[in-house]
Amino acid sequence: MFYHAKKLQYFRPPEKPDAVYANKIQELIGGTFGEMTVMMQYLLSVLANLKVYLCKYSQGFARTQ
Repeated sequence: MFYHAKKLQYFRPPEKPDAVYANKIQELIGGTFGEMTVMMQYLLSVLANLKVYLCKYSQGFARTQ
């Protein structure tokens, strides 16, 4: 149904290394507000709230069945 080719539309090798740009890209991927960091914070908060919810309501739920 979907086709994905992992090719660049235009390939142009870098002329020289750019440490500032590399640092910005690294920050986006895994830095303080990076994609992976935000995902892990969200996942852990959901799991913590789920644990609290299950501990609070599990006995009442078991008694009603």
